[in-house]
Amino acid sequence: MDNRKKANIDEILEISTPKVKLSDVMMTRAVEKQIDIFLGEHAAHAELAKFKLAPRHKLLLSGPPGNGKTMLAEAMADALALPFAKAQQAGLIDCHLGETSKNIRGLFEYANSNPCLLLIDEIDGLSTSRTSGTQDLGEMKRVTVNLMLAVEALSPKSVLVAASNLVETLDAALVRRFDFKLSVEAPTPAQRIAVIGNALSPDITPGYDLTEHFEHLASLEIPNLHELTLRCQEIRRDLAINRGNGLLALLEKA
Repeated sequence: MDNRKKANIDEILEISTPKVKLSDVMMTRAVEKQIDIFLGEHAAHAELAKFKLAPRHKLLLSGPPGNGKTMLAEAMADALALPFAKAQQAGLIDCHLGETSKNIRGLFEYANSNPCLLLIDEIDGLSTSRTSGTQDLGEMKRVTVNLMLAVEALSPKSVLVAASNLVETLDAALVRRFDFKLSVEAPTPAQRIAVIGNALSPDITPGYDLTEHFEHLASLEIPNLHELTLRCQEIRRDLAINRGNGLLALLEKA
């Protein structure tokens, strides 16, 4: 029985030592301040206990995709010195919704027994509003209720970070179960230039200095930081293999 349970956890949860630090994450000052508050509560847990309070430990991250929500969660695990436990959507969501509810319970049973930072990315795939008429309401309601109960009962020794690109579709009662909410918005122009500066630094483009192109590249309609980083990698590959012959095309491609 134990072997079967272990295999099931392996299918729905990827557990690792975090490799990302907060200094690696591109954040606006507003987001940085909120993360400082969240982490500061955990550092001051003894002081909070004197006032019959505990650190908040259920964080809902929202905002458009590709701007660092998953990376931020891993960096928070590092800052809290907790294992990084990432729910695996492919194993978690089953075509039989009853199995999905069972998987959700298994996920939280693990987090209740093993202190960790549990990340559920794209949580909107597990819970949409129970007033919606677009789902198989009977089973979907049960999945949502099971998720709400699990979030509510989570041990304070673990931290839950849930990320959503479509927070407006989440069931309002589930959203209320999170005691800390934070929006990670699209990057500012300054953030975009900073990402480009790191990704196209002369240190990693030997023989080339592309500094004069940074502002132009930042102005292109590239939707998020992930895609912007990929574009910079394309440019580095072109410099390495084609001696920059494709550079102009890469600087103009939207």
